Amino acid sequence: SGDFIERMMDKRLSRVDEDALAELRQKREAGTWTDDPEGYCRAEAAVANVMTFADPANVSAYPDVCHLSNEWPENLGVLFEALLPSIEAIDLRPDLVDLDVPRLVIYGEEDAIPIDGVRAWVDGYNNVCLVVIPDAAHWPFAKVPISFLKPPQRSSTGTGRMMRPAKPVATDKRSAFLV
Repeated sequence: SGDFIERMMDKRLSRVDEDALAELRQKREAGTWTDDPEGYCRAEAAVANVMTFADPANVSAYPDVCHLSNEWPENLGVLFEALLPSIEAIDLRPDLVDLDVPRLVIYGEEDAIPIDGVRAWVDGYNNVCLVVIPDAAHWPFAKVPISFLKPPQRSSTGTGRMMRPAKPVATDKRSAFLV
């Protein structure tokens, strides 16, 4: 619903340096990057990429994609303006009941995507496991890449309960956990 998107965008924007964003907008309005969309892409990335990380120090893990014209903000804007409303109109949850393929859902604990939206794809369905990576956001593999090398072991306590892996799977002090 619109509330879901609004909550996600509010959380994303709360991570951005407001002064840096204002300066970026001012320079763009002044025409700084009129003939340099790749340069503008990098300038915007320097301000906005922090939205997808729980720790701003991890932004360097985000690849420089600005040499690709489809990644330029003006082109991504068109994509997301069309994509987000279409996603809101689709509900595939009824089809998940019949899905027999094992699924692993990986979620960064600090992701701007609300956890209730993620749980809607997991809770009550068979053959699905939700792994929550602590201290990570939308790019959890950038925070704790080792977590993706050793899958946690599922306990027999049932769906929807917090479960700890047999061995820690994260490189930092906190382990990933299954839900």
